[in-house]
Amino acid sequence: MSNTGRAPRVPFFRRIGWMKADAGDRLAARLALFGPSARAFVTMPEPFTPGSLARGRQLLAGNFRMGGVLVVAPESSPWEIADAPPSFLAELHGLAWLDDLAALGTGEARRAMRAWCFEWIARFGRGIGPGWQPALAGRRLTRWISHAIVLLHGIERAQSAAFFAALGHHARFLAARWKSAPAGLPRIEALSGLLQAALALEGMERFARPALSGLVSEARALTRGHGVPSRNPEELLEVFFRLIWAGRALAAADRPVPSELGNAVDEIARILRGLRHRDGSLPGFHGGGPARGRLDQALVASGSRAMPGQTALMGYAHAHAGRLSLVMDAGPAPRGPHAAAGALAFELVHGLDPIILNAGPGHLFGPDAAIRARATAAHSTVEIGGRSWGRFVTRPGRGGADETIFDPGTMSAQLSQMVTAEGVRLLAVHDGYRAATGLTHMRRLDIAADGSALAGEDTVAAVSEEDRIRLEEALAEAPGAAIPCRALFHLAPGIRAEVDMAGTVVSLLLPDGGLWLLRSDPAVRVGLLTSLYHAPDRLHPRERLAIELRWEVIDHASQISWRFELVEEGHRARRGIDTLAAASQNPQRGP
Repeated sequence: MSNTGRAPRVPFFRRIGWMKADAGDRLAARLALFGPSARAFVTMPEPFTPGSLARGRQLLAGNFRMGGVLVVAPESSPWEIADAPPSFLAELHGLAWLDDLAALGTGEARRAMRAWCFEWIARFGRGIGPGWQPALAGRRLTRWISHAIVLLHGIERAQSAAFFAALGHHARFLAARWKSAPAGLPRIEALSGLLQAALALEGMERFARPALSGLVSEARALTRGHGVPSRNPEELLEVFFRLIWAGRALAAADRPVPSELGNAVDEIARILRGLRHRDGSLPGFHGGGPARGRLDQALVASGSRAMPGQTALMGYAHAHAGRLSLVMDAGPAPRGPHAAAGALAFELVHGLDPIILNAGPGHLFGPDAAIRARATAAHSTVEIGGRSWGRFVTRPGRGGADETIFDPGTMSAQLSQMVTAEGVRLLAVHDGYRAATGLTHMRRLDIAADGSALAGEDTVAAVSEEDRIRLEEALAEAPGAAIPCRALFHLAPGIRAEVDMAGTVVSLLLPDGGLWLLRSDPAVRVGLLTSLYHAPDRLHPRERLAIELRWEVIDHASQISWRFELVEEGHRARRGIDTLAAASQNPQRGP
């Protein structure tokens, strides 16, 4: 049963708005050419964010995976790639991949950084090409400034002059256009790039006040909203990095750091610490990746000691017990291009070993993978009726490319959380399936205090008379007068699983030798499926296994129970390698 389709046409006024924004960007990019160059660096900031060694190697090998598209072009410049889709071009022209080449740190990587950057300036530096949008220009300017030592090393005087002219050009463009960027991360990217230029470059000082004022306003909005509207943990981390870097740049320039900026850093640190798994990763919800390594670097760099407490964070329930960490999506439907139908899904990590993971950022692997990774079936939750709750609809987007949005309908969610001597209990409810079937999904999770077990109970029920009528209509239309349900648990790559004990127990062998068991109700049909995990640092998705518990709804309520139990710890746990977990609970020592 499918719940995808084409949305109604985008309203005329919205298409006119896109056209006006594009025309405004192009005009501002040309007008910004007229003005003085930046003269010199007043301060030389440190590199912005840590890159990926794997992606750096891929770039040098000619494997350009950007915007969900893989282009193989060995021994050629990325600017010679023709007929690439808008998503590919946007990521390419943002130049964030400079971090990956810098992380590689070889002479070949540094030469590629210089060659590709100066070729960009020669081809597109006159205000032409697809890279002249405020967020992309801010992203590009930030990388140029943070990698300036490498980019300026051993170059000719004419190239140096072109580089400083391009820096001034970008600053003037951002000063004129940052307000046109969408609120949230895109606008913060534009503003933080402008502020970095104003503080680091001689001749750009006049842009410091408006850039800081705008950044403070955006930070205040984030603090009021307790996170980003997309509810994408990795997007929140990107915002965090930019606010930290802005504060450091202000301090290096002997300027006061506004209290609103510091408050936003503390609020985000509080959220990220609560969402952080024991292995140092972020949960992969709504298009976010694990950001392992980058998360801890950001938390340490922030200097913030804000701790999460027991309340929900950006709509996520979080629980840490012993070496076990669990994060569950129990919040409202998010807004954003990667919003997913994963209500009440959870991720589970034991020490340094992930056990249950969502599908990951499928949008990095193309449009088909993007939709697949956003479906209910790609998450460790309950799917009812063989379809996702809500509706995925495709419509024309800015730049001529189609975009697929998630329409959650009238979905609502509720959460309660309590800590007892026995452990942590989470109770969550969502009604995303109510409109189609009359059914509401309720999930109870009990995490043992020592982290040795996770017990779950999933209930699907029609809770009101109106819901019962709708359910009876759905049952009458369903084959066999039964609505199929299944609870899915997507295992981390590398975990081996076998169904034992007449189909009621699944044994899970972790890569380090650890052993877990999943026990379920005898009436539930247990099976194993092949699933995909979209690791950001790989060229292709990784195959893995998923556990499926199947049953049917034939009446007004149905309930199943299951339990994960630790049988034997792996060798890493036995050696006590749990420093990341300890650091996450003690911000004076680490993340």
